[in-house]
Amino acid sequence: MAFVLNWIYPLFLKGFQKDIHLNDLYKCSKSENSEHLLLKLERNWEQELSKVNPSFTRATIKTFIPYIYAPTVIFIIWTCLVLNCSALLIGRVVRYLSDSKTMAYRTACVYAAGVILTAIINTLIYHPFCLMGYRTALKVRVSWCSIIYKKSLRLKTSAFEKTTVGQIVNLVTNDVSRFNEVSLQHIFLDSGKSESPFRLQNTSNE
Repeated sequence: MAFVLNWIYPLFLKGFQKDIHLNDLYKCSKSENSEHLLLKLERNWEQELSKVNPSFTRATIKTFIPYIYAPTVIFIIWTCLVLNCSALLIGRVVRYLSDSKTMAYRTACVYAAGVILTAIINTLIYHPFCLMGYRTALKVRVSWCSIIYKKSLRLKTSAFEKTTVGQIVNLVTNDVSRFNEVSLQHIFLDSGKSESPFRLQNTSNE
């Protein structure tokens, strides 16, 4: 854990010595820059406006679908292979503990080592998956907040008769934050179809 978080220790030391300012923080990558994300989303939204039934949802999906592929593939591999193998190995260990005559002791040790190995692989896969999912959600939030802010600057005074400043602030602070939850939950829903055959096969084997 200390090795994974070593990038933040210099910032902590700097905070102990003096107040943290904006220049002391790490710069975000170009892929997470608000201007870069806003231009991509606006380009796809303009293409949608040329259609009969434009959809901002389609424009958002088209903009960020490349960032969704990687965590989805990682998650499918994790659920279909690692978790199913872990369940099978645990079942073999439990079977040996229930009746030691069912298999040799060395075989049971191999299964136990497999349980430990799959647990390590589980950690190595799940954390990058969560990181990629939350980074994708962050990019969607940044682009949406940027486009809402840009649109609000163009609103006429008469528009505030129907739309208040509070509604705009609520969109940026509360509604857009839901992407943090959706970024991982939709992958769980999509992967259920590919995971079900493996689960049924394991159940039938047992």
